[in-house]
Amino acid sequence: SQGKALPTKGRPAAVAWWIGRARARDPPVTEVDVKRFSSDFVTWWRGMNPAWRRDGPLLQDEGGDLAVMKTSGINGFLSVLMALKWWRRALTGSASAEEWAACVDDVVWVLRQMAGQRDGATRE
Repeated sequence: SQGKALPTKGRPAAVAWWIGRARARDPPVTEVDVKRFSSDFVTWWRGMNPAWRRDGPLLQDEGGDLAVMKTSGINGFLSVLMALKWWRRALTGSASAEEWAACVDDVVWVLRQMAGQRDGATRE
């Protein structure tokens, strides 16, 4: 079944490029502007989070409802994972490696929280 899609506001251009080509291949990494891509990714990621997670440090260990992030449609969470892959590939020793790692940690945390939630309630 088709679920809701992730927001497009602030989405890195490479994600739109990839979706527009039926996810057939990765965008050309050599054309990725790492600073712009990382900034766009963080803006996009924060924008898809619930209001209680949009400000402050990326990784917040406090629990809360993540239902707004549960996207199972064709352009769901796979787009986030692919964007992280392309960002990492484009780093090649860049200073934004720490920011990338922080984003990966946060995405993993969110996925684990969502896996432990059912209908908005946290499993014991």
